[in-house]
Amino acid sequence: MVKLLAEDACAKINLFLRVTGRRADGYHQLDSIFVPVSISDRITIEIRPASAATVSLRCDLPSLGDPESNLAMRAARAYLRAAACADNAVMRAELQRRAAALV
Repeated sequence: MVKLLAEDACAKINLFLRVTGRRADGYHQLDSIFVPVSISDRITIEIRPASAATVSLRCDLPSLGDPESNLAMRAARAYLRAAACADNAVMRAELQRRAAALV
């Protein structure tokens, strides 16, 4: 069975951002003041059965850099592990960066 999901990822503007430490899971602890804005990125995810697990990410911005180190790739792999389907699923993600125009 193929699962398809498309959602908006709401953007925000950081008015203040300070890294206060690092958590045990490697993510940073933050103090932040931000304002939500009406623009958003769009993420589309397709999951389908497969004989070997793969995760791929495509983005409309070349400045994304190495997809392997992207937070979206890390999240996709973590989802497959948590859903207990990491050995027999293919996940394809497409990221449309609309909020990048704010930068």
